[in-house]
Amino acid sequence: MTKSSRASIWPYVCSACCLLVLCAIAPRAWQSLEPLRRGFPELRPTPRPAVSVDVASAEPRNTAEPLAPPSLSELLPPPRIREMRPPVAERFESAASPTTEVRPSPPLLTGPQPNTPTRPPQPAASAHSQVDPPTDEPPTAEVPKEPQLLLPANTGCWPYSTVLANGLHELFQVAETRDWALALRDELDAVGRITVLSAPEFQDRLDAMQQLVGDADSVDRGLTSLQTRTLLRRTVYDLVKRLQLWRKVYEIALRGDPMRDVRRDDELMRQALSAVEQRLQPLHDSQAWRSFLLLDETWRLTHDDHSPVSRQEVASVVLTRLDSPQLTDVQQRFLAAAEFAALRWQHRLWVSQPVDYPYLLELLERHEQWGDDQDEAAVAQQSRMLLWSPDERRVELGELLEAHWRNANVRVAVSGELINRLLPPPPPGMQQPVNDRIRGARVFGRSEAHTDGLFVRLLPDRTRLRLGLEARGLVASETAAASGPVRIFNEGLARFRVRKSLTIDHSGMSASQAEGEADSNTVMTGMETEYDGYPLVGALVRSIAMQQAEIESGPAKWEVEQKVAAQASQRLDEAVQQKLIAAERDFQQKVLLPLRRLDLDPAPIEMQTTAERLIVRYRLAGDDQLAAYTPRPQAPSNSLISLQLHQSVVNNSASKLNLAGRRATLEEHFRALADAIGRPEAEIPEDMPQGITVEFARRDPLKIEFVDGRVLLTMRFAEISAKGGGRWTNFWVRGEYVPEVDGLQATLAREGIVYLDSLEGHPRLTLGERFALRSIFTKVLSKKQKLQLMPEKIQTNEKLQDLWISQFVIEDGWIGAALAPEPVRRHLGDRVQIGGLEASSPPRR
Repeated sequence: MTKSSRASIWPYVCSACCLLVLCAIAPRAWQSLEPLRRGFPELRPTPRPAVSVDVASAEPRNTAEPLAPPSLSELLPPPRIREMRPPVAERFESAASPTTEVRPSPPLLTGPQPNTPTRPPQPAASAHSQVDPPTDEPPTAEVPKEPQLLLPANTGCWPYSTVLANGLHELFQVAETRDWALALRDELDAVGRITVLSAPEFQDRLDAMQQLVGDADSVDRGLTSLQTRTLLRRTVYDLVKRLQLWRKVYEIALRGDPMRDVRRDDELMRQALSAVEQRLQPLHDSQAWRSFLLLDETWRLTHDDHSPVSRQEVASVVLTRLDSPQLTDVQQRFLAAAEFAALRWQHRLWVSQPVDYPYLLELLERHEQWGDDQDEAAVAQQSRMLLWSPDERRVELGELLEAHWRNANVRVAVSGELINRLLPPPPPGMQQPVNDRIRGARVFGRSEAHTDGLFVRLLPDRTRLRLGLEARGLVASETAAASGPVRIFNEGLARFRVRKSLTIDHSGMSASQAEGEADSNTVMTGMETEYDGYPLVGALVRSIAMQQAEIESGPAKWEVEQKVAAQASQRLDEAVQQKLIAAERDFQQKVLLPLRRLDLDPAPIEMQTTAERLIVRYRLAGDDQLAAYTPRPQAPSNSLISLQLHQSVVNNSASKLNLAGRRATLEEHFRALADAIGRPEAEIPEDMPQGITVEFARRDPLKIEFVDGRVLLTMRFAEISAKGGGRWTNFWVRGEYVPEVDGLQATLAREGIVYLDSLEGHPRLTLGERFALRSIFTKVLSKKQKLQLMPEKIQTNEKLQDLWISQFVIEDGWIGAALAPEPVRRHLGDRVQIGGLEASSPPRR
């Protein structure tokens, strides 16, 4: 393991820590927003001002005081998000080692098919497939030496899958998988000739391909190559999710979409609106509820001749608000009434419109092949509409789209061992005076409390994150107890243990009250009375005091232990509460606000606690965006922390920057980007070219890919002009970035030349244009400007110096990284053996 590959994990460790904070604080931060500011009416006798809503923009427009319901963009995604665990993905194993570069994807099997999705105008999917050589001559296509597996032209209604075709082509080159690939090729050939969605023969094809999924297990067991096994499992994964989707579309096509009487729907909607108005009439804030539920807009759409699109817009807003988790418990119980259930159902009927299923399937294939933003938005919108459909089969189809194309794009697993490593050291001993009463006697003196430290124990739970916090310590005291004429001097030692649990789930975060217990031991060191000067009386008083002290020793011990445990519990509650408040404040300022500016909704897909790890799967995507759709690499079993990050996280954020068609100078673009990500203090690089005006292309202006062991940044421009003269139009630029490591400093730096070419369908750039543009973008994408990926606190943390990178892969749109304890080294002369591997020199720290 080289120094570069081991240290480059640190940026992802930092990202993982941020995501854990996100999971812990996000629900709490969302719930802390005031209902008045969010526009949720409260069930109390308080008049509320009227608000009208502009349906086209879904933004509130005040007619009285500043009070508005939440807009569509401020609310979380629709309901019915189920637990997303596609088959095969959870057992997917990567063939790439931490130091091995992933092999580039093979060329397509055939040329464009008659029914193949048309490629949108954009650069090639990988820099390795279209290189801009210095001679400006087109690259020479490689001629495969092995026989090719050709899929015939697709003439039917079911889409041609380039993703499956590429996988079959590679499997055809391996003897062990050739028969399986041929069998699947024949089934896809038969599917491509079916011209009707509800054709009976399609059921036979589905069953045959499902049988091939089962046969793949036996083929997998006979493979000796990990790379071939990975390719087979990836192809099976792509096949399984398509079979599930195709089967559901086939079921819907068999039954057909019944036509509804629009006039009858309008009459039922008016009845539902009347019932809701009667329900709201006694409330003092009925007008606010009317505005929140868009009753006036809905009434208008039932009486006028409006397009289905207008009704879909209003229904989408109302359904989003009715299903919002931002509603309080009281509001949710109020909206659970039958009147609101009827209104919800009628809005679901408005949302439900005819679906062009072949086009939907084509969009999915096009998205996986090219990643076009417009196709992505169309699929995401259709998924939301299907989830709200009154037809259960359509809802199940929407859930499949959510599970396979809007899956979690971030997964973080953190071990309890790592959490305990990073806990702060125990505070120094705390001295304080004692002035209390025990069993009626006044006790005074001094005490000193010492804490051994805080320990975290993970409490297994399949649906939540649960942590048990435990603090142990002792309290030493020197006190005097005064009662009447007698004063007794004591030395005490009490050991305490305090426990507190934290629970994080989809609804928020809760903490139990700390519970403590203590065990004390007290030794009497002296006694004095007011009668010590009188021999007989003094001895009698001392004897009585000793007898009374023995009688009270048991109850006094119990009371002391209760007080010590209560004080320790109170200190733990206060310390945890202070940390939570500080973390919530930092999260809102550094994470939540930037995400809200970008209109990205962090949605927890899975939260699970095992005896060893906290596991979180998250989706970062807007309502109009997709997320992960490829299988993630599995993390090693011995990792203390692992992270899998899909490129959709970065691309979803980039698409929210609204770069499409934007025209500004480079400085203005830089400043807008810094403001969007919450870093307005960022300084403009000194070597950034001056006087350059940039207009981004209207489609896919910025794309980032995780492929072939590196990060590719592609920008598409409509026009660039220089102040001193020069104008270039319709071209793309790409830079390739690789990790660089110096000690424990990890950075991303550009490698190689800047690739560029004209956009598809436009004249090729001349040699002079290429030279001028490359001189500009060599400075814009300067090799000197390196992205620092690891905070200094991580670099200098002594508690993590014995860890090493046990995994680092970049493939299929994922970055997979993990940290584990460094293996034991055994020196063998001038060589070093680490586990079962040998290296010519020890791995550098």
